[in-house]
Formats: sequence, C-alpha cells, structure tokens
Amino acid sequence: MISYILEDIRNNITDFYPGSGAVRNITVKNISKENSAIVYRIKANCDKGKRLLFFKSHGDSANISDRNYNRYIDANYEFSMLSKMNYCFSKIQGYSIVKPFKFYEKYNGYLMEGINFPSLELKIKTYGNIFSEIIFAKRLRSMCFLTGKFLATFHRKSKNLEELDIEFIKKQISNGTIRKKENLYNYFHQMYPGFIDAAFRKNIKVIISKNAEELNLACIHNKFRPEHVFVKKDELILTDFQCFDYGSIYEDISRFLVSLDRLSINRMISPSLMTKLKKEFKLGYGDLNHTLLRLFILKRYLRYYQLSKNLNNSEKLLNWYRVKIIKTIATLS
Repeated sequence: MISYILEDIRNNITDFYPGSGAVRNITVKNISKENSAIVYRIKANCDKGKRLLFFKSHGDSANISDRNYNRYIDANYEFSMLSKMNYCFSKIQGYSIVKPFKFYEKYNGYLMEGINFPSLELKIKTYGNIFSEIIFAKRLRSMCFLTGKFLATFHRKSKNLEELDIEFIKKQISNGTIRKKENLYNYFHQMYPGFIDAAFRKNIKVIISKNAEELNLACIHNKFRPEHVFVKKDELILTDFQCFDYGSIYEDISRFLVSLDRLSINRMISPSLMTKLKKEFKLGYGDLNHTLLRLFILKRYLRYYQLSKNLNNSEKLLNWYRVKIIKTIATLS
C-alpha cells in the first residue's frame, strides 16, 4: 500500500505542493497511535525544499476493536468532511482545518498536508509544568481562549448544513432533539449504579427535560481534544475528523475540558493552572448552559472511569476519577 502512495507522491508532488520541483528522495514513518487507523508521516525532499505529508488509512489491515462512538466514519467520509470544513474555514483568519489532498479508494485512505507544528497538548505539557508556569501561563491561557473561539466558530459553521451538504447528518435532524434527549437520559439510567442512585437518576431526568431545548445540536468534531489542535504562531489548525457526527455542542466542549483536567493527573502540571486554562476556554467559547455542561462532564468522567476499570488501571488513577465524579455530582444535586 504505502509503496504505491510514495510513488504517486514522487510523480505528482506539484499537484499537492505547487512549485516544489522534482522529488529527490522520500522517507516514511508509521506514527499510528490508535488501532482504528494507520497513519504515515512522509517527508519528501524536493528541488525547492522539504515537503511534509500524512497518509491516513482505515483499510482492512486496521483492527477496529474499540467502537466507543455512535458512528464509525470511514476514510472516504473523513476525507469529504475535511474537504468541506477546510473550504468553510478558508477565509477565516487565525483558524484552519488540515487540508486533504487526495483520496485512494483502493486503500480506504487519503493523503493530506503535513503539520510540523506542536499540538496544544504538547504546548501545555512543555510550558505548563510547575517550573515554567509563571513565565508561560499567560501565553497558554491565550491559546485556550482562542481554542474556545475556534470551537464556537466551528459549531456555527457546521450548522450551515446547506453549505456542507452532509447527507448522513440531514437524516438525523428529524426529531433530533427528542432522540438526543432520550439517548442522554438512557445513558445515565442504564449505567454506573455504583455512583448514581435512584434519587440522582430522577434528578438527572428533570435536568435533561428542563434543558433539552438547549442541547444545541450541531455537527460536532467528536474528538475535540488538545492533541488534535495544532499551534502555528497565531493560527490554530484542527485535525482528525473520523468521528465527526451530529449531536450536542456540549460533547465537544466537555471532551476538551476533561482532557485538560487529565493532563494534571501526574501533578507536573499545576491544577491551579488547569483551572485557569479551562476558564479561558469557556470564556473564548461564549454563552453556555453550565448545568448541561456539568452533566456532559459527568458523562465523560464516568466513561473514563469505566474504561480505566476495564483496563485494570492503578487504584490511584481510579480514585482520581472517583473524586472528579463525586465533585461533579455534587454540583448537580
């Protein structure tokens, strides 16, 4: 598979990066992090300089063993989403979507521009530790504020279904709020009896019923975490659309906030800094229903707790999740 892709790059590099000249040599490295896809980092040394590309495949060789999402999106769908969202953001200064180049049906994969910039997660891990917090905290807070604005812009753009022309999303809109409300209630009703007693389940049903109209349904990224937001000077770049779906905006917002929290588990990153980063992110996003947000945060922590338990993680980590769950429940009771 990869040899064919490399040959195509060698012969057609100017289709992807105009003015590159001929390719002198190519190096490739498998950088896959998940079992749902195979990702290659490809460096092409050309007459006019180095060019970086990524190839991502959901081919038959990918072992899809963990389907935690409502809908698994294949490479063709992801390529389509990237193309549409890249176009939507093409005229917005400061924010962009990674650019896809070419889809390869035979290999259920696609070629896209390479990103040689650090992720927001890496920035936080590098500059948010206890030794450098004072120096870089202001910059990190600014990044999280801009990331919040980015996500808000993304949700506004994704609501323009006519512009996106996404058939599978359109099919979900009929009775969308009713269905999403029922799904959310069923999630809490059927799971986690150790944490959620009958009285609190009843309270959750009331909360969902009262706030159902504010679920704010839109096309969501569904994997919006600091590791998928890349920082290029004053520009943010969003990647990884394989779980793109239709749902509540609070799925994306809660996922990002909980991901930030999880970066402080090892205590090298100050919990107080994390509190500030989360605050800046929410300020950047704008108006929020904080009751719904806390409910989705609870959902996220319960999910992580269950996964950690299934993986036989350390008691220290499980206890960290327990504390987060109990504190979140207290804010909803």
